[in-house]
Amino acid sequence: NTKGEYVGNTGMTWTTTSLTEYLWSKLSSSNDIVERASLTAPPYSNFYISDEGWIYATVIQVDKDQVCKLNTSGTNVFPPAVYGRSYRELTDEKTWASKQYASNFVDITVDEKGIVYALDSELGNVFLYDQEGNNLAFFGSKGTYRGRFQKPVAIGLLKDGSVVVLDNQTGFVTTFKPTEFCNLMKEGTYQ
Repeated sequence: NTKGEYVGNTGMTWTTTSLTEYLWSKLSSSNDIVERASLTAPPYSNFYISDEGWIYATVIQVDKDQVCKLNTSGTNVFPPAVYGRSYRELTDEKTWASKQYASNFVDITVDEKGIVYALDSELGNVFLYDQEGNNLAFFGSKGTYRGRFQKPVAIGLLKDGSVVVLDNQTGFVTTFKPTEFCNLMKEGTYQ
């Protein structure tokens, strides 16, 4: 509050239990139940508070709802969805072994019109979402070439609309200037 006193939590993440987990807990011993009770809700990795009072946040260790727009009561007003991207890559053609890759959001920022920029450290992508949480585009990738990242950790916006990304591994700050197409795409979402 205005006096600097603690008033409570808002926008907490929630744990979920599948039907199988619920039934298993009913058949488990008391030690197993104590172990299950120690599960914690997935943590936020970062947040941004807009001038209008919206809290934009990124959540890690989840398969969906990784990007949130919280109102003053802490309710996520973005639709339930899988944000970012996920894919499987073949690693051995003889055994058909593969590896799963999925987005892991670590930072978020929002421009003056409500366009959300979310930084994915796992795949090295910057995702753009409109004011309703719809994916507009993504750019960037992992690598050692110009415009790619090894370990992106922070994102910001410059006054001219450029996106800047800090790479923790290299120490570089990479700047992306928006194209005319990107500006038109974002303008199409303004209300």
